[in-house]
Parts: sequence; structure tokens; C-alpha cells
Amino acid sequence: MSGRGKIGFWSAVLMNINIIVGAGILFSPAPMAALAGSVSFLAWGFVGLLVFPVIWCIAQAPRLFPGEGGFYNYCTKGINPTAGFIAQWAYLLGYLGTATTMLIVIRDALVNKLGCSFVGEHPLLINTLLIGVFTLLNMLPADKIGKIQSIATVLKMAPLLLAIGLLPFFFNTAIVYDLTKVPSLFMTLPLAIYAFWGFEACASIGGLLKDGPQSVGRVVLTAFAITVALYTLFHFSVMHIMGVDALAQFGPAVFPNYLGFAPGLTQGLASGILVAIVFSYMNSLFGVMLGNMSNFYLLVKNRLLVGSDTLSKTNSADRPVMTAVALAAVTWLLAFFIDTLNCAVAITNVGVSTAFVFTLVALLLFYKKTNNIKQLLVTLLGCASCGMLIYYSWMSIDPDATQRLIYASPLAIGLVIGLAMKYMAPTQHVRK
Repeated sequence: MSGRGKIGFWSAVLMNINIIVGAGILFSPAPMAALAGSVSFLAWGFVGLLVFPVIWCIAQAPRLFPGEGGFYNYCTKGINPTAGFIAQWAYLLGYLGTATTMLIVIRDALVNKLGCSFVGEHPLLINTLLIGVFTLLNMLPADKIGKIQSIATVLKMAPLLLAIGLLPFFFNTAIVYDLTKVPSLFMTLPLAIYAFWGFEACASIGGLLKDGPQSVGRVVLTAFAITVALYTLFHFSVMHIMGVDALAQFGPAVFPNYLGFAPGLTQGLASGILVAIVFSYMNSLFGVMLGNMSNFYLLVKNRLLVGSDTLSKTNSADRPVMTAVALAAVTWLLAFFIDTLNCAVAITNVGVSTAFVFTLVALLLFYKKTNNIKQLLVTLLGCASCGMLIYYSWMSIDPDATQRLIYASPLAIGLVIGLAMKYMAPTQHVRK
């Protein structure tokens, strides 16, 4: 009875893993290996421990602040409506950085992995085509979008499971784990945490779980632990198959070339993996643009932005056309000005972390009011973790402080624009 139409624990865990696992694990191991060498695979566990308090706290938010609206809802109820808007807007800006990251990664894969030189010669055209195609796809009915995402999920998981399955046959006893590189794990933090974003999305499914919102924490933490193990094993496997230097230079996408199979089989397997990875990257861009549209539309339908009447218009499939067009234009502009991977990743990390910080403040106020000292201490630890993440993300943008300010300016500009749009919204001038 009460369980009809509800999601079981393990189904929810698998759903969460699918949300978390994305393109980050397919491009992060290379720069991580370049930074931390043979111990770079430890970064996944290191980051897992670092962000555990944050994950625990965010998982509690839907239970303590029930209702729709994600970060806007948590921070509005826990602090005030302005804080809710800033948190939701910062989250949106962060994932605009993710869309930019995926455009860079897709172009790099097409040029350097599949040999499409045309892509490298015409990056603006390729950006326009990719953004246009996925904007149009996001205008399809939700059930069709779900089917496309499901097919892409199979392609996404194939390279990871294949590499992990081959580890027993390619374990390289000659690899020396250079412990002097352990301090370098801190510099891999922005790249590693980027691959974990998405865990927060499943915090909104509490009402769909058979055990109710109280089981959200167990679902999110279980899925995150499995993802940490999956990422660590994949990185460890490709490092043993390829060697540290080759992984750092060429990335995990070409690991089939190091398996020693017959030329024909190697070529076929390598081509299949490359195609799967490129499609996985594109699926990630597709999903990010869909998520951005949903997050933006949340503010639009609540009439929190100037022009909400126009932006809220939908098509016959009930998809917000004008919202999608506006976000496509903003994504294109951001990709035009930001064309370095480190900068795009840092924008994502800082933007999303800002939303987390506001949510953590909301939780701190709640626990202080209810005199819950234990959870108050855990939330303070989460604040410290967020602070460390923001610091290393900030430092990774560029060695020069002035350049960091220039590259991070889209976040500041975006926040100012968002607050201006909120202030000019008709609902801001209604008086009781």
C-alpha cells in the first residue's frame, strides 16, 4: 500500500550513483597523475573523507526543511529569502561552469582522441552546435529525455567496469608508490571533487523513498561510498595498465592500447571506448544543461526574476523554451571567455560550494535553536571542509592573484546580475 510508487533503498542508491558518476572520472585521472604521480589514486579517498561532513549535513537538509525548491527552500526556511536566492543562484552559476568544462573536454576529446582537426580550428562553431543541439533535446518531453539518459548511462559505465575487471590481469608489481608525492594530493582536490558533484541532487528524493526522508542520509552516504570505491579502483586500474607517465600524458581513454591484444581487437576496443567516452561527455553536457534549466526555471516560476512572465513560457511538452534559450546564450558567452579547464572547474567548485555554505549556515542556525550540540559540531566541521575546498579551488585557477580575480569575475558579475534581476522582479515591489 504505502510502498506503491515508492523507491526502495538500493534502487535509490543506484539512482544516486548514476547521478554522481559523470565525465569527471574520465578526464581527471590524467592531470591528477601529473600532479601526484603513483599515489594520485588516493585522492579519491582523501576527498571522500574531506567532504564527508558536508555530504552528511546536506543529506539532512531535506528532512529538516521539507518542501520543493532545493537550496532555495533550505536557505529560505533556515535563514531568509535573500539567502535562499543567493544559494540557488550560486548553485546555478557553478553548474554553468560545469557546462563550460564539458565543452572544453568534448572539444579536446574530438581533436586529440578522435583526430577531428576541424573541431580545434573552429571552437566557437562547435560550441554553438553543441549548445544548440542539447538545448533542442531539452525541449523534448521528460520521458523521452529520460530514455536518452538511460542509454547514455550504459555507455558511461562501460569503460570503468572494463578497466576494473582487467586489474587482476595487469597488476604491475614494478610500480613504486612515491610517498613524497602525498602532499601533492591537496592540489588534486579541485579535480577530484569535481567528479563527485551530483550527490546533492538525490537529497530531494526523500518523499519518494519507501522509508521516507529519514533514509535520505543512508542513501546518499552509501552511494557516495560506492562511488569513492569505484573511482579509486578505476584510477588504480588504468594506472597499472598504462603506467603513471602514460596516464598523465594521454589520459585513461586510451588504456585499451596498453592491453597487448591483437592489433585488430585493440583497434576495435580502443575505438569503442573512445566513442563511449565522447558520448559520455556529451551526455554529461546534456544533463548539466537540463539541470541548469530546471534550477533557473525554479526561480522563474516563483517570479523571483525580472522578465519571469516571458521566461516562464513553455512548449506543448511543457518545457520552458525561453528559459532554455536564455541559458543557452549565457552558456555560450561563458564558454567564449573561459577556455581553460582549471578555471572552468574552479568556477564550478566555488559556485556549488557557496550554495553548500549557505545551506550549512541554515543548518547551524537550526541546530543552535534546537540545542543539538552533536549535529552543530558536525556542521561546523562541514563548514571547515567547504572552506578548504573553496581555498584550493581558488588557488588552482591561476598562480597569479590578478589572473585569479579576472577568471573568477564571471561568478561575481553573475551574482550582481542575479540580485539586480531579483530586485527588479514585480514580486519585490508588492506590499502587504
